[in-house]
Amino acid sequence: MLSKVLAAAPAGLTAHLAEFNEYSRHALNSYVHSGIHPLRRVREGFPVEMAMNLIRISNGLMHMAYRMLANLMGSQRRMDKVTHLYKQFTDCCPMAPSGEASAKS
Repeated sequence: MLSKVLAAAPAGLTAHLAEFNEYSRHALNSYVHSGIHPLRRVREGFPVEMAMNLIRISNGLMHMAYRMLANLMGSQRRMDKVTHLYKQFTDCCPMAPSGEASAKS
């Protein structure tokens, strides 16, 4: 299902989903199905890089949700504002599709 969404939807709206799929889906699947991942996190803790990636991906998913909401509202002004905010906070968001968040405005 995700591959069809990635093929059909604009890259600006799907980049966060693709990154989420690449870095988080397997670990979350482990949590849902009582796998080894939650046990390792309890025993070993969260590596800083992993925690930072989780925060970035969470921020990216929220950004995507706001963009979808603005799109559903039909508000170009809100879409522009959300895009501008993403550009301001690229350091705490997942990597942007090429050209979307190139330089801070």
